[in-house]
Amino acid sequence: MIGADELELFHAIARLERVAYDIGFSNEEVSALLGLGKGAWPPPIVGRWSPMDVVSETRMRDLAEVCTRLSSEFGADAVFWLRRYNAAAALTPLGYLNSDPGALRALRDGLRASDGSFDETL
Repeated sequence: MIGADELELFHAIARLERVAYDIGFSNEEVSALLGLGKGAWPPPIVGRWSPMDVVSETRMRDLAEVCTRLSSEFGADAVFWLRRYNAAAALTPLGYLNSDPGALRALRDGLRASDGSFDETL
């Protein structure tokens, strides 16, 4: 029998699949942002019922929240914002997310605090 924790994780994976697609992330980008191996995202259906380590599950939930908030903040332009080069930072927001393990959490916290007035500069 499937427990509540497994079912909740299954729904969290499905949510990330949907919001990552909506914001224009490829499966390879999601896999890299989660620190998974190449081709590891989305997990096979059978794997969705398996326990996930706490760090991976937390990053998955953070990424889903970031995708949702960016989509609500920028709409269809979120995909362009993520890939827009920032000369001062010398990388794109997506590059920043991939370059620093704490970047995903920092972006999530910044989006939470912005209340609809997120500063587009990275």
